[in-house]
Parts: sequence; C-alpha cells; structure tokens
Amino acid sequence: MDQKIADMVIQIRREVRIRLPDAIIAATAKTANFYLVTRNIEDFKKVKVQITNPFD
Repeated sequence: MDQKIADMVIQIRREVRIRLPDAIIAATAKTANFYLVTRNIEDFKKVKVQITNPFD
C-alpha cells in the first residue's frame, strides 16, 4: 500500500462506515481507477467506486 491509497482509506473511513479491510480494497480500486469485482455489492455501494458482480 502506498501513501495515496492510505490517504484514500482515511477519506473513505471518514465518509462511510465500512470495515478497514473493505476500505483498503475500495481505496486500491478507486486510486487505480479499476473496477472492484465482488459478489459483496452491498458493502461497497456506499463507496463511490466502480463495482461489478461477476455472477450477474
């Protein structure tokens, strides 16, 4: 994890009630401008990140 991701984790945790591991995953995807591929859509809807469910 680099400083940019760490800063994004802090920002996400300030804005949204989300567990730290999920915040790290979301921050990594958001910082790299990647889609977050997960079946756990509900936990990440609160974070403004591009999400896709591979099983849809």
